[in-house]
Parts: sequence; C-alpha cells; structure tokens
Amino acid sequence: MTDRQTIGKYHVIEQIGAGGFAAVYKARDPFIKRLVAIKLCMEPDDTLRRRFFREAEISGNLHHPSIVTVFDCGLEDDAPYLVQEYLTGDDLDKLIRRGEPIPMVERLECLMQVAKGLRYAHSKGVTHRDVKPGNVRFLEGGRAKLMDFGIATLKSVHTRLTRVGTVVGTADYLSPEQLRGEEFDQRIDIFSYGVLAYELIGARRPFVGDSFEVLARNILSADPEPLAEVAPDCPPGLAPLVERCLRKDPEERFAAFDEILPALNQVLVQVRPDRRQSDLKGDRPQAAPAAPAAAPGARRRRWGWAVSAAAALALAVAAGFVLFGRQRPAAAPAQAAADARLVVDAAPWGELVEVSTLDGRRVGLPEPAVTPLVLDLAAGGYRAVVADPATGERHSCEVELAAGASERCLVRFGELSTDDYFRLAGWWR
Repeated sequence: MTDRQTIGKYHVIEQIGAGGFAAVYKARDPFIKRLVAIKLCMEPDDTLRRRFFREAEISGNLHHPSIVTVFDCGLEDDAPYLVQEYLTGDDLDKLIRRGEPIPMVERLECLMQVAKGLRYAHSKGVTHRDVKPGNVRFLEGGRAKLMDFGIATLKSVHTRLTRVGTVVGTADYLSPEQLRGEEFDQRIDIFSYGVLAYELIGARRPFVGDSFEVLARNILSADPEPLAEVAPDCPPGLAPLVERCLRKDPEERFAAFDEILPALNQVLVQVRPDRRQSDLKGDRPQAAPAAPAAAPGARRRRWGWAVSAAAALALAVAAGFVLFGRQRPAAAPAQAAADARLVVDAAPWGELVEVSTLDGRRVGLPEPAVTPLVLDLAAGGYRAVVADPATGERHSCEVELAAGASERCLVRFGELSTDDYFRLAGWWR
C-alpha cells in the first residue's frame, strides 16, 4: 500500500501513518492544488467499513475551528477512504511521550480548544467516545484540532454498529459506565477529557494497570493521585476541575462543557494576566503589554524621532490618497481571534473572488482561493463573492456567523457535464 501513486483523483506524496485498520497518506488535490490527508481503510471487515463511512458522514457535517475538516470520501479498489485537511504539528500523545517542554499557557490553550470542539460536537448531538491525546493534533501556539470520530455516536442516527454492553474506545480513557457496559450519554467524553487533561498537565495517566483487568478495576474504584502533587506547576483551580471530570458517578461530573469552559478560562486568566475575560465563544484581541519606562534623555530623543516619523507618515498617507483615490478597497483591520468558521462552497465549484464583512472590510484569502474553502473568522456578518468557472459571472452569498458556530455559504451555478468539468479544471492550474 505504501507505493501507491493515486487514491481517487488525489496524487499521493507519501504515507505518513498507519494504525488500527487504516493507513494515512499525505496527498495533493490536482484541481484545487492543496495538500490533504487521506485515511484509507485497510480491512475488508464490513462492520469496520460501515463505521468508516459513518465517520465521513459525522465529521463531514461538523464545521468548527477545533475539529479537523473533512472534504471528501470515496472508494479506491473497493476500499473506502476519507479526505480531510492536512495538518502540521504532531499528535498530542507523541509530544507527551517524548516529554516535550510545552509551556503551561499552551497546554491550557490546548485544553480550551479541545473543550470548545467537544462542546460544539455535543451541540450537534455527537458524542466522540474516543477522546484521547492520540486524537488531538497539537499545532503551534496551543492551537489544537480534535480528530477521528470513527466510533462517535449521533443522537439522530440509530445503528447496530455498537451494541449495548460492548466496550468500544481506548482502554485508558474509558469511563466507568462504558466499562460496565451501561447506557451512557455525552458525559463519557467529559470523563475522557479529564484523563487527557490529567495526562497533559501531569505527564502521566491517572489510571494505570499491567493488564486490562487491573486497569479497569482502577478506573472503576481507585482515586488517582492528586494532580497538584503529580504536577507542582499545576495552576490553582485546575486540579479540582480535572478531578471533577474524573468522578466515577456521571451525576457528580460537570453536566456539559458549558460548565467546564468558564472554570478553565479563569485558570487561564491567572496564568496569562494579559488575557481578557472571554465570553468563551471566542477570544478577543489582546492589549499589547506596556513598555518599560525610558530614561529622560532617551525619551527626548524618541520624541523627536516620533515627530519626524509622524510627519513623514502623514505626507506618505496624503500622497497615497492623491495617487489612488477611491480605487483601492479599504484593507481589513486586524481580525479578532477566530472564534467561528465560514465554509464557502459552490455547486459544482468556483473561484472565491472576495470575502468581506458586511460593512466592506475585506478578509485575506489563501492561494488558491477555490471552493470549497474553510475560513476561521471572528463572529459577524460576511459576504462571499464567487466566480462561475464556466462563464466568469460572479455570484454572492451572505451569512451571519455567531461566535463558536459554523455556517455554510453556498453559491449554486449551472450543472456541468463530466467533459466540461475536466476541461475547465485547467481554469485554476
């Protein structure tokens, strides 16, 4: 499987992972010209294959900055595959095992991102059921993406892929009710999240055992060593939060991530005093830290330099207005931290010409800007302009993004034949 050159229409670059029943490839979309990650099912087992397609169905309908985006799925030599965004960084479990010195503020930011992703999934009726560091991709600056909804349950979908009484998930992160084979709800994700948080802060798991039986007994009846003792640098307030997530009785845990996020934000404010209080639907722009006071002579020199610079800047701005007038659109101001997601799509596809706020401020776009395109933005109203690949005619759609939510902005063009599709594919080459 490692020497394959294509999967569907995608050009394989290299195999980047394998485990369980799937192999993962780094590939390139030949039309949109973007890197993607492709998970290819390696097992002929019909139950696994159906679960694989269910992951595509569930993940493909979850659009959130903290959840990996799924673009496509299909069959390759009768084997199902899933196409999702290609992520840099590394899986969180690998960083923990290697003992990477992750700053505390980044660990807390990571926990915030995972909690926000799970809150969104739960709001859509999805229980992940396999929350663990191996299913979290850690990006730069504490950013994180939740992955692998392969054994997730969806409230609105009833299947026989998992029977009551069957244990599914990674043993170290299973909740007591899962181990007992009982009915469960979304609070199993809260327990698993507590295990993940304990491991991320304390560099070890709260429950261990030399065998599954010993591990299960510890999860069911043993109390973990206090996190504050395992990790002396644990910020005040975090240990009680994690310990409540790990309660054996689900009724004693947090009821939802809406309760966890405010408490976690309070901890983060203590560690990062410059962080403003958040409504937890997204972070607000941070004020720059105050500069240290300068000596009197230095202040006079800086003042004279500042006056000169201000005069030069004023002349440059005036010249710019004379030269360009109103021909140049206003540049978008610095965006607030992304707390919502916009998915711009077109049927069958199109070139994204412009995205702007409803008051005319333009949003920077990646290259190439071809649909479908996912943009992480601040909450607010947006307008997207998309060009028809066949005629060049421009169409637009408007959408209002609520903080913490994801919306799809869809433009429909006329139907294309297969011949037209591939003839026009050169349009974005």
